[in-house]
Amino acid sequence: MTTTYSDIVNEILINMAGYTMQQDRATSLSSAVTTTTTTTISVSSTSDIGKGIVEIGEELLWVENFDRVANTLTVAPWCRGYLGTTPSTAATSSKVTISPTFPRSVIKRAINDTIRAMGASIFAVKQTTFTFNPAVTTYELDNLNIQNNVISTSHKYNVKKLMFFASSCIYSKNCSMPIQEQDLLTGELEKSNEFYAIANIVTGKQIGRAHV
Repeated sequence: MTTTYSDIVNEILINMAGYTMQQDRATSLSSAVTTTTTTTISVSSTSDIGKGIVEIGEELLWVENFDRVANTLTVAPWCRGYLGTTPSTAATSSKVTISPTFPRSVIKRAINDTIRAMGASIFAVKQTTFTFNPAVTTYELDNLNIQNNVISTSHKYNVKKLMFFASSCIYSKNCSMPIQEQDLLTGELEKSNEFYAIANIVTGKQIGRAHV
């Protein structure tokens, strides 16, 4: 099962807050926040609202005033994106946490600090989104970044032997058979896997030059 960054944040929040009666009070948006400069926000209930911090998504806002009859909150322009968070829009029914004990932005910052502290001892394969085309068999996925991570990490930890497996796609699409090593870069690459082939060629050249 794949664990996403959001899953990690949620798991930490669960472990921090627990399942006790001491939970953050919350309400929800009764209408969407459509701009990042909106200063009047409608919620389903203001019974627990007071002057202070609320959290919508990952944004913190400072509530200046509230109307318990109209169920609205008023924030000053400087109160959007409070404490260094990023002002954002939000859909109707989004959760509004009142005086959050553990803001999501703080949890994410702590996770990122931990990852940076661990440095090259961990790294992730890149994720991408693409439109499927049955005529295309290979898609660009920053192959160079992935392979450079492996090479730089190997150098950092003084790896003595690094074996790099390329693919026949590094040779031209009209290459004669059987393929010979000297046939590399002698013709046009197959377009459907060109990005992958170029990444393999560049990495192979880098390793070969370092070995020499």
